[in-house]
Amino acid sequence: MYGDPEEQDRVECEALYSLLENEIVPLFHDRDRGGLPRAWIAMMKASIRKLGAYFNTHRMLQEYTETSYLPAHRAGSRLTGNDFSAARELTEWRERTASAWPGVTIRVEESLKHTEMRVGDTVGVAVRVRLGGLPPSEVAVEIRYGFYDAAGQVGMGTILPARHDGRDGDEEIYRAEIPCAGSGRYGFAARILPRHPDLANAFTPLRMTWEDAVPGV
Repeated sequence: MYGDPEEQDRVECEALYSLLENEIVPLFHDRDRGGLPRAWIAMMKASIRKLGAYFNTHRMLQEYTETSYLPAHRAGSRLTGNDFSAARELTEWRERTASAWPGVTIRVEESLKHTEMRVGDTVGVAVRVRLGGLPPSEVAVEIRYGFYDAAGQVGMGTILPARHDGRDGDEEIYRAEIPCAGSGRYGFAARILPRHPDLANAFTPLRMTWEDAVPGV
């Protein structure tokens, strides 16, 4: 990890151009008597052999069918059945969520400032939320964690669901354990979003509230 993002950009740029200049381009132009770049062809065949079985139309169609088309068909059948009762319930839930969401808040119970953790350890996180009148069953609390990048931001990271662990006054308590799978500087953030079994996509209500935690794990 670099303290200066511009320095990291410079180092990585030089490494890329060095790879192109000293390995990739010479490999392509190293031809045999027949004018064929044998080493380049071998590398391309190895790539096709390794990736071709995954990046293909059959795999794509199977994935679309299993993750999108069939779930959409089942959801449509459920929402339109019984005189559209499930669709009406989902509409009422959306309206109820929209009305309550301005009162939803989330905060990490305490900042984590561990100076040393071992690989394989876990870090407990407690999150307090106010639900604005919504029941815990209608929200999902999640922890996003991962390594810090050169800009001091957690990358895409991993999403970890937090479990509901009771109530304290007007706040609901959620807990999760972050695994320290590797060495480095970790960061995490807590977020809350609406949850309903009939949502086609968990983010379709377009409502999400975050609180970033202090880094240092």
